Amino acid sequence: MMSDKKIFWSEFHSNIHSPQLNDLEQWYDFAKEMLDFWGIAYYPFYIRFSETGMPLEDIRDSEIINKDWETIRKFVKEKEKTDDYVVYMGYEWQGNGEDGDHNVFYLTNEEEMVHPLTYKELCKKLPLGQAIAIPHHTGYAVGHRGKNWDTHDHRYSPITEIYSSHGSSESDVDDIPLNVHIHMGPRSTQGTVMNGLNQGKITGIICSGDNHINPAITGNGFFGVWADKYDKESIFKAMLNRNVYGVTQ
Repeated sequence: MMSDKKIFWSEFHSNIHSPQLNDLEQWYDFAKEMLDFWGIAYYPFYIRFSETGMPLEDIRDSEIINKDWETIRKFVKEKEKTDDYVVYMGYEWQGNGEDGDHNVFYLTNEEEMVHPLTYKELCKKLPLGQAIAIPHHTGYAVGHRGKNWDTHDHRYSPITEIYSSHGSSESDVDDIPLNVHIHMGPRSTQGTVMNGLNQGKITGIICSGDNHINPAITGNGFFGVWADKYDKESIFKAMLNRNVYGVTQ
């Protein structure tokens, strides 16, 4: 029963870029102070500008991101030897843009980062039950960083980030807008969480930060997990089973 479980809190969307990995220890210490558990969301992309001045995102060279992934792997393994704090390895996946952005987190520290072009290909490459791909800012236009619910697979994406620093993706008439990053807008009905639910798609709901500076920044979102006990396997199982909920500030 749910009452037999314990609630643990996190903010599962702290985007850390390649140059910021020098600050990973500081981010980790802050997460330990503020959160019950944490997921490192490595961000393998960088901003460039088009000829018209429009900001665009490109993925970094594979040599850089593979080296960064090994840095994170080594860091997490070392912390697990010395700390009893639960932390997961993860990264942002965007593909070719047609399926929306997802954060991939692994249960173990042995998995490789993969960047196929489509969500269906991503799911084929992820170990079932050992990885989750969390869609976020889903309310942007499909094909332009919004969620394509037609390809959604709840086995790999059991939970959805409905609210973050971007705003709310609940519906297209939500009082909270989705207009922080104008190059990713506008909000549209098709990618919203309510549209997915109305189609019968299965997903739990969380909130997080989608920060690029530090974990657990106030003013964004957090989420709670009902888990049997405090360990990596139990918390991950709770996320797979959608025993979660999100809160805003």
